Amino acid sequence: MNHDWLGFSYIASLAMNQQHVRAVPLDVMDDRPEHPDSPPPNPPSPEEVETAASDGLFQFDSQQFRSPSLIGQKIGDCTIKRIIGSGGMGTVYEAVQDQPRRRVALKMMKRGIASPSALRRFKFEIQLLGRLRHPGVAQVYGAGTHDDDIDSGGVPYFVMEYIPNAKTITEYAVEKQLSIRDRLTLFAIVCNAVQHGHLKGVVHRDLKPGNILVDTLGQPRIIDFGVARSTDSDMAVTTLGTQVGELIGTLQYMSPEQCETDPSDIDTRSDLYSLGVVLYELLTGVLPYNLVGVPIPEAVRIVQEHEPTKLSMVDQLLSGDIETITLMAMEKDRDRRYQSATALEEDILRYLAGDPISARPPSAWYHLKSFAKRNSAAAAAIVVTFCILAMAVLAIL
Repeated sequence: MNHDWLGFSYIASLAMNQQHVRAVPLDVMDDRPEHPDSPPPNPPSPEEVETAASDGLFQFDSQQFRSPSLIGQKIGDCTIKRIIGSGGMGTVYEAVQDQPRRRVALKMMKRGIASPSALRRFKFEIQLLGRLRHPGVAQVYGAGTHDDDIDSGGVPYFVMEYIPNAKTITEYAVEKQLSIRDRLTLFAIVCNAVQHGHLKGVVHRDLKPGNILVDTLGQPRIIDFGVARSTDSDMAVTTLGTQVGELIGTLQYMSPEQCETDPSDIDTRSDLYSLGVVLYELLTGVLPYNLVGVPIPEAVRIVQEHEPTKLSMVDQLLSGDIETITLMAMEKDRDRRYQSATALEEDILRYLAGDPISARPPSAWYHLKSFAKRNSAAAAAIVVTFCILAMAVLAIL
């Protein structure tokens, strides 16, 4: 794969020449509420780009900065109006669709992010995503590939409903000063929406606050459902396609098995781990691991091996059942996590109703086994020392 496209997340959006589009319309073209209205990112100055490149923070194709933007151009049957925001996988635009006439959000993926086989899968899987019908899942209207005369394989894009004035779930909770109970109630709705996707055979793979938006009526909407799979953007590609800081932020929400970079080993329980991290942040306002300034390999090791800081150490009000529920969702061993989003939702509803929850804290024996697994050399030394001491005591007796 050509890695010249490494760089800031919005670079790909500046690189598109407006040429030909191969559209793949969906059979679900309904009118529904309308995608995130966050402020457009500020492009870096040429001096900032030059400094970042000289510091080795990213590599880039200088031609990308000379290419015109997509504002005012047609992509499929959509006219691009403005940039809503950028992320690790691409740039989101506000656009107007011709038929039916409505405002939509058009996400243009990064140029070079997908292989030819992934592009074929993208077209197929977007069709499936268009059939997700749930008030907590942003509707996908259509998809296609944009020929930009730079990437011969075409740049994938998809069109989804536009949600005006939306906030991320964490921003919404802070802005509305939601209580713990209100945050749990809101999160239970998210779990229900995730379960809908799972029942349709779709794993999200990138659940984080930025992909869980809340509209002005307080309804959470999950965006980008399953798109990570469709564009080969699991750990291996994400590592290549984002800034270090952005990757670290994504790593915070990735399950330990997702860090292994084997897409075939990901199942719905990976989303359960990510939900646990989102719940942790929603309740505490902080993330379970401090990865600031940590090299990527070490950050991966922390996610895979270190236990998260207990919620009660951040806020005593979060001790007991809330802590147990959150930490069970974040179990390193996926067999010990909640096995479905419904199970997590039901435990939250039990807690809110004052009923006993199904989750139980790990036993001391489990913690001991986990320590031995993570620290095999130290565990072996302890066992040897214990055996020597036991033999010495028997010899004295």
